[in-house]
Amino acid sequence: MSIQCPNCQSEDLVRTSILYADGLSDLDAQTRGIGIAFADSGAVLGFGRARTSGTLQTRLSKQASPPCKKRYRYIVIAWILGLLIGEILLSYIAILMRTPESRFQQQLSYFAWACSGLAVVIFWIFWTFNRSVLPGLYRRWERSLYAGAAAISSMRILRSRERDRRNNRMGD
Repeated sequence: MSIQCPNCQSEDLVRTSILYADGLSDLDAQTRGIGIAFADSGAVLGFGRARTSGTLQTRLSKQASPPCKKRYRYIVIAWILGLLIGEILLSYIAILMRTPESRFQQQLSYFAWACSGLAVVIFWIFWTFNRSVLPGLYRRWERSLYAGAAAISSMRILRSRERDRRNNRMGD
């Protein structure tokens, strides 16, 4: 029994993980140079050397990349920036409105609690995604197939067609 792509009917299917790995290349390069510069005091000779290393990735490999884990550091950065910007805005408003110092401190503490509560909720959402949703997405990514050069996930197309059939049956 052969499996065909539902879109292009190709039997040339490739696992997404293999397609992703094939598109990655390591880069490690060195360069050297000599330069001459002319200044008021005369000619100056200069030597230079540089080293570059990294990873190159094709567009197709980037499309076939595995699902990413949500990073917690963005929450911390947004929380700190939110507190700083909120304090600046509240102090500016307090100066314009000529609010007493005790009232300003109370508003600032309310804002800090609200900002911290929001950060905790977002942290919990990210944690839930990383612990519950991401493993299932990763397993689905490992099982998905791409059809040759068409680079269309056959599993996604099959699921969308099944969903369309179910919706059409329900509508009838």
